[in-house]
Amino acid sequence: MPIASADFRDYEWPLAYEEYTDFLEEAACFLKGPKDNATVDSYFQDVPADLDAVEKMTAFTSVSQAYQDELKDETGPDIALSIEVTGLEIRNDDQTGRPRCVGVKARVLGQDKPIAIQARTIVLAAGGISTTRLMLAAQARDPEHLGHLSELGAYYCGHLTGSIASIEFPPTRDIGEFGWSVRPDGSFRRRVFHYSRARNCGAGMIFWAKNKPLGDASHGSAILSAKHIVSKLRTYRKETDDPDAPRIVNKRKATPMTGHVMNLLLDGPSAIGVTNKMLKARRSTSRPRMDYLVPNRTNTYRLCYHSEHALIRSNRISLSESVQPDRLPAIHIDFEFSDADIESVLEGHRQLASDLEASNIAKIAYTTKQSNMAQEIRRSAMDGYHQIGTTRMGKCASDSVVDPNCRVHGLQGLYIASSSIFRSSAAVPPTLSIVAFALRLAKHLTTVRGKD
Repeated sequence: MPIASADFRDYEWPLAYEEYTDFLEEAACFLKGPKDNATVDSYFQDVPADLDAVEKMTAFTSVSQAYQDELKDETGPDIALSIEVTGLEIRNDDQTGRPRCVGVKARVLGQDKPIAIQARTIVLAAGGISTTRLMLAAQARDPEHLGHLSELGAYYCGHLTGSIASIEFPPTRDIGEFGWSVRPDGSFRRRVFHYSRARNCGAGMIFWAKNKPLGDASHGSAILSAKHIVSKLRTYRKETDDPDAPRIVNKRKATPMTGHVMNLLLDGPSAIGVTNKMLKARRSTSRPRMDYLVPNRTNTYRLCYHSEHALIRSNRISLSESVQPDRLPAIHIDFEFSDADIESVLEGHRQLASDLEASNIAKIAYTTKQSNMAQEIRRSAMDGYHQIGTTRMGKCASDSVVDPNCRVHGLQGLYIASSSIFRSSAAVPPTLSIVAFALRLAKHLTTVRGKD
């Protein structure tokens, strides 16, 4: 899913939106994504609310798995294992006098003596936190060449995820499109609800339906109740066979077993009709753990959300110890969600509830008490997977770390390929955009090299 055009406008990205979207199709192909050209209008056309948005998932869970043959081929990239990059080699160019990154300092694991690796161009692509850590260490060692990057490490952001409500579809509605479905090319897709920042109190959001927990009999599903009963029997058997084995504790309080037995009796006949389809989906070798939406007699599911994280400059990564010549220092992370983030999630639910009911798509019921909603949203907001903003892109070093071509301000030959260059977290997961910007960077480097 792409970053919305509203994000580029509102967060003052230093490049035109088309300079990003031109690489989305190629990025999707690189990730082995769906081969159709369907787009999400609400992202490209700045539509405030889209109740027909589509989320797509590739057949592969790992890029290295998808490209294992290319990686192993003798014409593939050279990969050095057991090496940790600990610093940067920066010198003033003999011809221009301007500072240039000419290589990296590295340490072979298990050896004390560092090594130097020189290259014409260096691209840091170690993930948001590790890339920022390396840059901070280099800045501490060489303030003359990197001290001007005042925003390095700042604006660390991610996403808020969780569930505070359920969604009930009309009895006659086929919920298949709202769950993951396997496409002929092996990819997956599902229908989601997308809200842009213009509609939702300053934050973009994605909503989707998900099965209720197995132990919660209110899901009304014979299939889920059967899975819960089997899991309980397995747990009981393990505890009986080995009384000293650690007990499995479920943080969610399960419904009494009578509720699950009732689901087997009342929903059993309807479950038979979808069993074959579910088994076919489960046999998918690419993503066997996908959360396929299981039909139930109440047509009720959890409503999950994925919300943008507001920019807070004090959310940052910093060094927590002195820097050694050939070691990466430990880091300290300041990271919190603001009251505005919580209110955005609440407002998003209010908007969605109104729009779904008006369009007769579904109804929303809150599963958390009104007085506890803010607390539950904050409790669930434990992001760390999406590492965004700490080397953000901009026009100058006073408010950013890299320029529109992902080159570090004031330094020749050093680039960053990571979600850490994003100026905002947006509402969507960053993977597609990371690849799009990497491809754009690759084209830029090819052009620059051709001119040299």
